[in-house]
Amino acid sequence: MNPQENQHHLLKGLLFLYVSLCLSGCAFTGTALTTSGTAGEPHLVWNGSHFGIVYYHTPTPGSWPVINMVKVDKNANIISSNTNVGSIPHFYQPFYLSDLVWNNDNKQFAFAYTKGKVIHFIRMDANLNMLTPTLEIKFNVPVTSNEHPTLVDLSLVWNHESKEYGLTYITKEHPYLQDRHDDVYISRISANGSYIGPYERFHLVSCPGDCEKTSLAYNTSNGQYAFSYLKNNYPTQKVMIGLYSPGGNVSEHTLMSGWNAGVGKATRIVHDPNSHEYMVVALKAKPGSLNGHEIGYQIAGSNGAPQGSYYVLTGTAGYNEITSAVPYLTTVDNNYLIAASEQPQIHVWMALESGFIASDWAYTKSNVKSWHPSLAMAGSIYMAWIQDGTLYFGVAKKE
Repeated sequence: MNPQENQHHLLKGLLFLYVSLCLSGCAFTGTALTTSGTAGEPHLVWNGSHFGIVYYHTPTPGSWPVINMVKVDKNANIISSNTNVGSIPHFYQPFYLSDLVWNNDNKQFAFAYTKGKVIHFIRMDANLNMLTPTLEIKFNVPVTSNEHPTLVDLSLVWNHESKEYGLTYITKEHPYLQDRHDDVYISRISANGSYIGPYERFHLVSCPGDCEKTSLAYNTSNGQYAFSYLKNNYPTQKVMIGLYSPGGNVSEHTLMSGWNAGVGKATRIVHDPNSHEYMVVALKAKPGSLNGHEIGYQIAGSNGAPQGSYYVLTGTAGYNEITSAVPYLTTVDNNYLIAASEQPQIHVWMALESGFIASDWAYTKSNVKSWHPSLAMAGSIYMAWIQDGTLYFGVAKKE
């Protein structure tokens, strides 16, 4: 047995002991961070000393959502906050808010959101003060037009190797247009909020019909971008990984195929800083189910080629479209944590190159509605999530 296999078996043994010591119902609870209104879609990041959380918040029933930002310590104490850093002229819908990232090179938080047919890119310093300028990515299309773009699925990273932000997004045409197609783009943005390169956006791939649910990562050894997405191949869909070098070269690779993605699908891509491989997580419709979803994942090499088989975890009720995934240990290749909600609970599992460990690493209480998990590693595993409309934060462990 090689050293990596020894580490995997040791982790499995520790996890079995950890799970078996806790009787059924030992859910983790966390701390409520909001006291009124309805919160949605939190995105969590660790900056080395504190956590940043960006989320939607609807102050009163029927009001438009605003975007809030809060900084907390490991004990869920609020250090600072900034409310109404963005607003949207429609009711809350998921995937209109990007990942929240921490740029350690320039000590700033960043995220993006859509407002109408414009992407707003926001930077904030470590104390959550807004940095100017706010970058707007415009498509010069009338708001009433059915042409590009209806913007969805924003995904953002700070590329430490290239010293730039990478922002991917999908433009979607109206579903009833003849010969419609969707497109995946990337915008490269400097730390001072200006475009890098001759264009506001670079076209990555097109899909005949639907491209959906993009997610972005980068290779920490060379700065190459990798993005995942669902590509329509009616009546099924493929889970794709694309590689993009800032020089302009784009390549596509099929990972999981033959899936009926159904309603509420998702992808997430995570880079392993040791092996420089990627894990891509996606949802598929359960056979014979209209609404339930299974979770699958597959490892891809640094060249985008699939490695081995893909693995599927099936729940009783099916999982919703907001999932989260992070590397578990930086010293062990291809160990990850995946979080997803299967109403009314959020579950956290360990995923290895050899398959899921099906026993829950952690889960929320079963007597409340919990959704939209966002994981971050900071010595322990932390999570932000929504519980009955309230923003919660805490260590993802069983009490």
